[in-house]
Amino acid sequence: MSGEDEQHRNIVLFVFLFSYVYFYYIQVKIDLQRDWANRKCNPLNMFIGSLYMPNDDSTKNFGTCISKFTTDMIDSQVTNISNTTMGQMAASVDNLNKNMNELSTNINNTSTSLNKRYDTTDKNIRKLNDIYGSDNQAKDMLNQKVTTFTGEMLNIFNNIKDYVKK
Repeated sequence: MSGEDEQHRNIVLFVFLFSYVYFYYIQVKIDLQRDWANRKCNPLNMFIGSLYMPNDDSTKNFGTCISKFTTDMIDSQVTNISNTTMGQMAASVDNLNKNMNELSTNINNTSTSLNKRYDTTDKNIRKLNDIYGSDNQAKDMLNQKVTTFTGEMLNIFNNIKDYVKK
């Protein structure tokens, strides 16, 4: 093969590839123009469209597509959050009602228990008043018992201390 044949072959290949790319671009451009309303927000189509659209139109198209995408995304998120929140709120209200019923039951039980303890304490105080007669007698009796208890604890402590020393 001669050098001229190679050169001609390369020129033919270059012209063919250039023509193919050019006509492919023209075909894509025609397809985009024909179906622009449905394809204008595709990022690749926005780029290709900006090559042949006036700058103001491509800027408006970009702004419209981003606005539409953002609006759709926010609407979807708000709907998801709203549905999730409503379900969580209903579950929370049910739990609150259950807890309130349980709290009410516990308050009633506590009230009953406190009334019983009050009655028992009142009876015991009345018995002590009957036994000791006055506050001074009760204090003297209590002092004697505390003194006796303290003395017994001191004896136990001393016995333990003596045992440990041995």
